[in-house]
Amino acid sequence: MVHTILVMLDFWSVSICPDVQENSLRLNTKRANLYPPMSELSLLRKIGYSVGAFGMSLVTYSTMQWIMYLYAPTKDLSHPMLVPSVALMGVAMMVGRVVDAIVDPIIGSWSDRTRTRWGRRKPFMVLGTLPLAITFILMWNPLRSTVSMANFLYITLMLSSFFFFFTVVICPYLALLPEIVTTSEERVSLAAYQAVFNLLGLGAGLIASSWLVGAVGFRDMGLILGLISLISFYIPVVSVAERTDWDETDTGLPFKKALLESFKNRPFLYFILAMFFMFITVNITIAVIPYFAAAVLLEEEAGTGASVMSAVMVLMAMIFFPVVVKLSNRWGKKKVLLVSLALLAALLPLMTVVGHIPAIPLFYQGLVFAALLGIPLASLFVLPYAMLADITDYDEERTGYRREGMYFGVQGLFVKGALGVSAITLAYIMETFGYSVENPLGVVLTWPISAIFVAASFLFLWKYPLD
Repeated sequence: MVHTILVMLDFWSVSICPDVQENSLRLNTKRANLYPPMSELSLLRKIGYSVGAFGMSLVTYSTMQWIMYLYAPTKDLSHPMLVPSVALMGVAMMVGRVVDAIVDPIIGSWSDRTRTRWGRRKPFMVLGTLPLAITFILMWNPLRSTVSMANFLYITLMLSSFFFFFTVVICPYLALLPEIVTTSEERVSLAAYQAVFNLLGLGAGLIASSWLVGAVGFRDMGLILGLISLISFYIPVVSVAERTDWDETDTGLPFKKALLESFKNRPFLYFILAMFFMFITVNITIAVIPYFAAAVLLEEEAGTGASVMSAVMVLMAMIFFPVVVKLSNRWGKKKVLLVSLALLAALLPLMTVVGHIPAIPLFYQGLVFAALLGIPLASLFVLPYAMLADITDYDEERTGYRREGMYFGVQGLFVKGALGVSAITLAYIMETFGYSVENPLGVVLTWPISAIFVAASFLFLWKYPLD
């Protein structure tokens, strides 16, 4: 099936992609007029912009790891079920992600065409940050303390609202990067700082949230992380000056045309499909850790077990971050990401042997494999944004327009769609095969099933033509 899709994409892209060369002269003239070189960002401003990535990862990964477990925990523990079934919780996650995915390209295109004296992206960030933090805090406060359909309806509404405002803030924030620095060297430098804060936010989202769940509970954890995210999203607004020197007669492409042009971009098609399957795997891996700690590693406090596993995984990813940067400069981003996907596909099925290795304590078996998973995850968290920047440059050669917002929006549509698919997939597997201490088969099966999604990601990335 994947092969058939690849063949169809090849035919489609050859048929509809315009010749890049015919736009070159218009592109160079337009770019010289609309995008004169900006001064190099200072270290302080680079850090200020990159802090937004910390907040982005903080709320994303804490939600991915714990919101399903809060409302539908492992049945053996004292923490009560709050919704009738884990499958319904998967539906709530899916609905929220569908709302998020639909809004992404709309917000991206809207910010591309916005013209204010404060810039194109900042108004969205300013207006969206406070309701984003509020909805994040509210979703950790269920209406009822026992099983209730009211809890299901409540968390569905809260997740939909949270993901909506997340898009309002994050899509314009990401689209700022290619605008505030215009040279290749400065983009790489700023992307490196952003990647560091992305990993720090990942660590806080997985480790700090897990520790806080065990120490103060879900409600206070949501409050603390929500307030931190509120600060982190406002810091980029005051740290960088957004470009305002556009041609007032240039209002950008209309939404429908901009969306169609994005899907005519052949490299983008392969990239976004590769990211779709890759993020399904990442999301399942993160969300299943609390269940794995409780049902397989037999940790009575899932928060403590999950925090240690997450800490080991994130630490290994951060150790390999400079290795990824060095290898991508030498081999190219595509090749490094392909190697990482192949390694991840090989490691995931091996997680099924945890609990069956003699002479090694059970929990330490889990830690060893968590450390191994951190190695390929380093590339998965660092390289995609840099690759998308290459794609937006290629698109400018095709169309003559800078459309970062639309591309980050469409990427968001697929990534959020992947989050929804991963939630439904994980919920279905565990509901069908079991996720208790007595029967953890559903938790164990998530690892080899995730490897199948990684293989699909590898095949699409193999066809990606830019490097």
